Amino acid sequence: MDARIEQLINALIEQQLDEREANELASAVDADPEVRRHVLQALRMHFWLAEHVAPVRAFSAAELRAVAAIDDHFDRFAHPPTSSNSATDGSPPAPHSSSKSKAIDRLGRWTPWFIAAAVLLTVAWKSWNIPPAANSGGSDIDGNATIAEDDLQPSDVVAHVRRKIDCDWAEDRWSINASGEIHVGQLITLTKGLLVLEFTSGAELTLNGPATLVAHSPSAVKLLKGEVSAAVPPQARGFTVETYAGDFVDLGTEFGLIVTEDGEVETHVFKGQVQANVSHEGDEATSKLLETGEGWARPNVNAAAVDIEAQPAKFLRPLRPTDEAEGSSDAPYVDGLALHYAADRLVQRDLNGRVSEWGDMTDPQDNLRRENAWQVEAEQRPDWLEHSIGGRPALRFDGYRGLVTEPLKLGPSHSSIVVFRTDGEVARELIANRVEFRELGVQLLNLNGPPHTVMQVSEDLSVVGRVHLGWVREQEKPVDVGFVRAASPIDNDPHVLAYVYDVERQSAFLLLDGAVTSSSHHVPAISPTHAPRFIGSHYERQGFGFTGDISEVLVYDGALTVEQAQDVSQWLARKYKIPTTSQSENLTARRSE
Repeated sequence: MDARIEQLINALIEQQLDEREANELASAVDADPEVRRHVLQALRMHFWLAEHVAPVRAFSAAELRAVAAIDDHFDRFAHPPTSSNSATDGSPPAPHSSSKSKAIDRLGRWTPWFIAAAVLLTVAWKSWNIPPAANSGGSDIDGNATIAEDDLQPSDVVAHVRRKIDCDWAEDRWSINASGEIHVGQLITLTKGLLVLEFTSGAELTLNGPATLVAHSPSAVKLLKGEVSAAVPPQARGFTVETYAGDFVDLGTEFGLIVTEDGEVETHVFKGQVQANVSHEGDEATSKLLETGEGWARPNVNAAAVDIEAQPAKFLRPLRPTDEAEGSSDAPYVDGLALHYAADRLVQRDLNGRVSEWGDMTDPQDNLRRENAWQVEAEQRPDWLEHSIGGRPALRFDGYRGLVTEPLKLGPSHSSIVVFRTDGEVARELIANRVEFRELGVQLLNLNGPPHTVMQVSEDLSVVGRVHLGWVREQEKPVDVGFVRAASPIDNDPHVLAYVYDVERQSAFLLLDGAVTSSSHHVPAISPTHAPRFIGSHYERQGFGFTGDISEVLVYDGALTVEQAQDVSQWLARKYKIPTTSQSENLTARRSE
């Protein structure tokens, strides 16, 4: 089907069709029987999904009752099929053939706006076998319209949601518990975010919004628009992504596909082979084998296809370690290690060299799974520097860029350590220009919550660790506990900062370059948290993020002792050639001699 027709049908279903587009769709419906059939099929699918599983608008009871009145008033459609023809397997029921032909014959005569209302309702009625109105001679609405019980059975599960990153699909941006199953024929529409699906065939599909996709089966999907990448193991060989330009069949690969609203289609083979079965303007399909590093593109609906070089950086997809060493933490203490990121390993960058994903190096067996940090918005991705702290790579933040994990559970006691270098001048300027909340500084780490554990650089360039409880009864201001601040401001040199909140010992302490600089015993018991964790940014406020470079981040689910925190700090200091406090004191003494 033509990409433009697909766009118009999508706009009709999403209630975004303007008058000009409605006229365009009406003309196409009038001129082409195949378009008429396609419109009916799409609307029938929309109605079924609205009542079953997909996050699209469901029809109201009044609309359902109105269907019978529409049929009775216009007398344009045959009676619904008998119960013997009703679908009972949970898949969208098909209309009786004679009814369908009448619908197609009449559809082209209606006004554009009647297409958008009456066709949608009538196809819905025919799909659900709603009985005709009781008053066959008038236009009264039958309030007793019902839906067959058998049609309410769920269809077969073809995939499960494995990751959901800052995604607007279903209940919320992150949770997968309530919407973890994808069924046959389910429509998935994202306006933003990342959705990772594992199909029952074994294929893993990553959908990056804005995008629209239909899950046909465990081994086939249809991409209407957007960006998708697939990792297909040998047992799922033959997994197919359908587009208006043709079908792309996996032969044991990792590959990506892009379909734009302008009709452009691109296929990129990252690894392995893809069979491209494509056609152009009604010609017979031709087959082309694409190898690793190769691609295929059609710039628009009417253009000829061209060969391109594959560009993996165009796609946001889950990182996979190339070997065990790359994906394993080498920290001196790994017990309780919940997150570990290093800028010299497991970094995914986009076409502009900015970091779209930072890979977690914790052991997935001990930590259930790796929790990578992501940024789905291209303009909010930090830069990657090859040579920064100690000559090693780092991520550069400017107060507006940051990364975030999926929801991660942390207990009341926890420890965080960061290797960083601050751009103090930019930090002060950002903070000074605020009308309010200057006390929030620029934030290296915000573990979210609530309560929120925060590591920040304040306006006076002192480093702070705190747990933010927010508004508490009988308190005039928001409450922080475990508040610790370094005695003097930091410079623009590299540093290792550690913050530990220890409920059991009722102690919180801050280490800078291996030495304790501040401690607190105002450490009440707090609730465990299960939330996204933010690196280099505030959890919601723009311009409150860190300004400078970050090379490494470690977060422990549990409190390190002072000695353990010092060991980890000194290990990082050696790695990044950062003088520890004792080394700095010796250097200062030698300079004064």
